[in-house]
Amino acid sequence: MQQTRTRRQIAAQASAALASGAAGATVVAACTGGSSEPAVSLKIERPTTVTLLLNGNLTGVTTDTQRQQYDEVFRPANPNITVDFQGSGASGPDHIAKILSLSVAGTPPDAFFGTVGDMPALAAKSTIRAVDDLVKADAKFKTDDWFDVHLGAWKYQGKQRGLPWQGGPNITYFNKELLAEAGVPEPTEATWTYDAWRDASNKLRRVMSTGENPRWATHVANWMNWVFAHGGDILDKEMKKCTLDSKESLAGIQLMADFIHRDKLAPSPQESNNATAQRLFMDKRAAIIIMNRQDASAVGFIQPWVGVTQLPKGPAGRFSQSNIDGFAMSNDTKVPAAAWEVMKWRTGDAFRRELLRKGSGGIPALKATANSPEYLNDKLPPEWNRLFIQSLNILKMAPPTPAWTEVVALSGQAMTQVQRGEAAPASAVKDLVPRVNALLQTS
Repeated sequence: MQQTRTRRQIAAQASAALASGAAGATVVAACTGGSSEPAVSLKIERPTTVTLLLNGNLTGVTTDTQRQQYDEVFRPANPNITVDFQGSGASGPDHIAKILSLSVAGTPPDAFFGTVGDMPALAAKSTIRAVDDLVKADAKFKTDDWFDVHLGAWKYQGKQRGLPWQGGPNITYFNKELLAEAGVPEPTEATWTYDAWRDASNKLRRVMSTGENPRWATHVANWMNWVFAHGGDILDKEMKKCTLDSKESLAGIQLMADFIHRDKLAPSPQESNNATAQRLFMDKRAAIIIMNRQDASAVGFIQPWVGVTQLPKGPAGRFSQSNIDGFAMSNDTKVPAAAWEVMKWRTGDAFRRELLRKGSGGIPALKATANSPEYLNDKLPPEWNRLFIQSLNILKMAPPTPAWTEVVALSGQAMTQVQRGEAAPASAVKDLVPRVNALLQTS
């Protein structure tokens, strides 16, 4: 809870500072929407420096590729733009707190990494500049180049707030050998339901209960998917009330708890010693897991015994909660045209392809990248990569409320208690709902 309180304190400071006039820093033009507004100029006639703030530290394959692509691709095409790459040294709420603190100090980055879940809170603090005027002025920018689910996720209150980078659904990975040993047919999109998942896991439990090291049939993955698949939701449509106490939401949470505690099909966090699903699967200590694309790129994960299919289908359908990564522009930038070029490059096809060629990266937001040989033929089998793109329609986006990150933090703590066996679902939700409601009223 300390991270949440710290972030809210910083946000309050940012709100006061920006309201007093910090948001009024000069920009090239206001966003489109009125005929009297001047058209934004995309000309960059003088040397300009753009500060780009990324999450974490500037190390690893992404950073190395970024520097290579900057030197070989971006600079030759944009000789008047110099990018000052900076790392926040943090991720999640701490990264957002860094953005807000820099804004309060009057030294905001020109562009920065963020996620769709963080966008409403940043927009509410006037930290994000809408880019609709730049989109309109840029004849080379085509909205049809992007998947609708990705580009649309970065819209808030009718305005485009940034450009998407990556993000997509989880899928089911299964161990063909263990399923065959248990007499379980390999799951397919047509047959793979929550009931089939439970039945398969019961059969697997009988063959995996022996041995020196503990093994489990499956794991429970993201608790939100259980809620959505059973017709529940986290917030109501007005985003004023928590609905995790609905019968549909509780049905999903209860089934998740039963997988762990009653049926012994999946480990609790303490039983697995907080091992990742990827690790349990690679060690053959779990036969069925739910996971994203990027974690499947780990060295040694691709084996002949690994199969994939869609997520299981619940009474309400298939759903995968996702947070689309992207890049946004500071409301206080004095170089929006240059920052726009940096954002396009950093989310662009050439950069993404080079990362994929090196075996890194998630599900791309650009259609050209998703159809490229670098995406279809990198470390993952082409049929796996196609499955991720084919599954974009099951994505469940974060509701556009400034309180979303804190809602997830509070709810996640309650669901961890359920998974650890420290609270029954009904009891955990009864305690959680009024706390979330109070948060929503003050956001």
